[in-house]
Amino acid sequence: MIIHFTLNGAPQELTVNPGENVQKLLFNMGMHSVRNSDDGFGFAGSDAIIFNGNIVNASLLIAAQLEKADIRTAESLGKWNELSLVQQAMVDVGVVQSGYNDPAAALIITDLLDRIAAPTREEIDDALSGFQPRCWLAAILSGH
Repeated sequence: MIIHFTLNGAPQELTVNPGENVQKLLFNMGMHSVRNSDDGFGFAGSDAIIFNGNIVNASLLIAAQLEKADIRTAESLGKWNELSLVQQAMVDVGVVQSGYNDPAAALIITDLLDRIAAPTREEIDDALSGFQPRCWLAAILSGH
Protein backbone atom coordinates (compact mmCIF):
# COMPACT_ATOMS: atom_id res chain seq x y z
CA MET A 1 0.00 0.00 0.00
CA ILE A 2 1.26 3.49 -0.84
CA ILE A 3 0.48 6.12 1.80
CA HIS A 4 0.82 9.90 1.67
CA PHE A 5 1.17 11.98 4.82
CA THR A 6 3.00 14.94 6.27
CA LEU A 7 5.78 14.32 8.79
CA ASN A 8 7.08 17.35 10.67
CA GLY A 9 5.92 19.57 7.82
CA ALA A 10 7.46 17.50 5.01
CA PRO A 11 5.31 15.53 2.55
CA GLN A 12 5.92 11.77 2.59
CA GLU A 13 5.06 8.96 0.20
CA LEU A 14 5.83 5.44 1.40
CA THR A 15 5.08 1.90 0.40
CA VAL A 16 4.07 0.10 3.59
CA ASN A 17 2.36 -2.97 4.92
CA PRO A 18 -1.02 -1.45 5.92
CA GLY A 19 -0.92 -3.22 9.29
CA GLU A 20 2.60 -2.10 10.17
CA ASN A 21 2.97 -0.54 13.61
CA VAL A 22 3.41 3.25 13.31
CA GLN A 23 5.90 3.44 16.19
CA LYS A 24 8.21 1.04 14.37
CA LEU A 25 7.61 2.74 11.02
CA LEU A 26 8.47 6.23 12.33
CA PHE A 27 11.46 4.99 14.34
CA ASN A 28 12.82 3.27 11.22
CA MET A 29 12.33 6.55 9.32
CA GLY A 30 14.77 8.17 11.75
CA MET A 31 12.23 9.60 14.19
CA HIS A 32 14.13 8.24 17.18
CA SER A 33 12.05 10.25 19.63
CA VAL A 34 9.16 7.84 18.96
CA ARG A 35 10.24 5.18 21.45
CA ASN A 36 8.97 1.68 22.00
CA SER A 37 6.98 1.86 25.23
CA ASP A 38 7.53 -1.88 25.71
CA ASP A 39 4.00 -2.47 26.88
CA GLY A 40 2.19 -2.87 23.56
CA PHE A 41 -0.84 -1.05 24.95
CA GLY A 42 0.28 2.59 24.80
CA PHE A 43 0.49 2.75 28.60
CA ALA A 44 3.84 4.49 29.06
CA GLY A 45 3.44 7.23 26.45
CA SER A 46 7.08 7.42 25.37
CA ASP A 47 5.85 6.81 21.81
CA ALA A 48 3.75 10.01 21.80
CA ILE A 49 3.22 11.82 18.49
CA ILE A 50 0.84 14.54 17.38
CA PHE A 51 -1.56 12.86 14.94
CA ASN A 52 -3.88 15.30 13.17
CA GLY A 53 -3.63 17.72 16.08
CA ASN A 54 -4.04 15.19 18.90
CA ILE A 55 -1.49 13.51 21.13
CA VAL A 56 -1.62 9.80 20.28
CA ASN A 57 0.58 6.83 21.16
CA ALA A 58 2.15 5.71 17.87
CA SER A 59 2.19 2.07 18.95
CA LEU A 60 -1.62 2.10 18.87
CA LEU A 61 -1.76 3.11 15.18
CA ILE A 62 -1.23 1.12 12.01
CA ALA A 63 0.36 2.45 8.84
CA ALA A 64 -2.92 2.59 6.89
CA GLN A 65 -4.16 5.23 9.36
CA LEU A 66 -1.41 7.60 8.25
CA GLU A 67 -3.03 8.21 4.85
CA LYS A 68 -3.47 12.00 4.50
CA ALA A 69 -2.48 12.48 8.16
CA ASP A 70 -0.42 15.29 9.63
CA ILE A 71 2.20 13.83 11.99
CA ARG A 72 4.49 15.75 14.30
CA THR A 73 7.23 14.20 16.42
CA ALA A 74 9.68 15.65 18.95
CA GLU A 75 12.16 16.03 16.09
CA SER A 76 10.03 19.01 15.02
CA LEU A 77 10.63 20.92 18.26
CA GLY A 78 14.07 22.38 17.73
CA LYS A 79 16.80 22.76 15.18
CA TRP A 80 19.76 20.43 14.94
CA ASN A 81 22.09 21.24 17.85
CA GLU A 82 19.58 23.72 19.35
CA LEU A 83 16.95 22.99 21.99
CA SER A 84 13.41 24.34 21.81
CA LEU A 85 12.21 26.64 24.60
CA VAL A 86 10.42 23.74 26.32
CA GLN A 87 13.43 21.45 26.02
CA GLN A 88 15.73 24.17 27.41
CA ALA A 89 13.29 24.84 30.27
CA MET A 90 13.34 21.13 31.12
CA VAL A 91 17.15 21.27 31.28
CA ASP A 92 17.12 24.51 33.29
CA VAL A 93 14.84 23.13 36.01
CA GLY A 94 16.72 19.83 36.13
CA VAL A 95 14.01 17.49 34.92
CA VAL A 96 15.97 15.86 32.12
CA GLN A 97 16.43 12.43 33.60
CA SER A 98 15.64 10.01 30.83
CA GLY A 99 16.65 10.55 27.25
CA TYR A 100 14.21 7.75 26.55
CA ASN A 101 11.10 9.55 27.83
CA ASP A 102 12.05 13.22 27.65
CA PRO A 103 11.28 13.70 23.92
CA ALA A 104 7.66 12.63 24.42
CA ALA A 105 7.34 14.83 27.50
CA ALA A 106 8.70 17.85 25.60
CA LEU A 107 6.30 17.18 22.71
CA ILE A 108 3.29 16.87 25.03
CA ILE A 109 4.18 20.03 26.97
CA THR A 110 4.85 21.97 23.74
CA ASP A 111 1.50 20.88 22.34
CA LEU A 112 -0.23 22.02 25.54
CA LEU A 113 1.48 25.43 25.47
CA ASP A 114 0.67 25.85 21.78
CA ARG A 115 -3.01 25.48 22.69
CA ILE A 116 -3.08 27.18 26.12
CA ALA A 117 -0.56 29.92 26.91
CA ALA A 118 -0.92 29.70 30.70
CA PRO A 119 -2.38 26.28 31.54
CA THR A 120 -3.81 25.54 34.96
CA ARG A 121 -2.55 22.65 37.08
CA GLU A 122 -5.65 20.70 36.02
CA GLU A 123 -4.91 21.32 32.32
CA ILE A 124 -1.30 20.23 32.83
CA ASP A 125 -2.41 17.07 34.65
CA ASP A 126 -4.88 16.34 31.86
CA ALA A 127 -2.27 16.83 29.12
CA LEU A 128 0.16 14.50 30.89
CA SER A 129 -2.47 11.93 31.89
CA GLY A 130 -1.43 9.49 29.15
CA PHE A 131 2.26 9.81 29.95
CA GLN A 132 3.34 7.48 32.74
CA PRO A 133 7.10 8.08 33.23
CA ARG A 134 6.64 10.76 35.86
CA CYS A 135 9.98 10.67 37.66
CA TRP A 136 10.36 14.39 36.96
CA LEU A 137 6.73 15.57 37.12
CA ALA A 138 6.90 17.22 40.55
CA ALA A 139 9.90 19.30 39.45
CA ILE A 140 8.10 20.49 36.31
CA LEU A 141 5.00 21.49 38.23
CA SER A 142 6.97 23.32 40.91
CA GLY A 143 9.20 25.05 38.35
CA HIS A 144 12.46 23.68 39.73
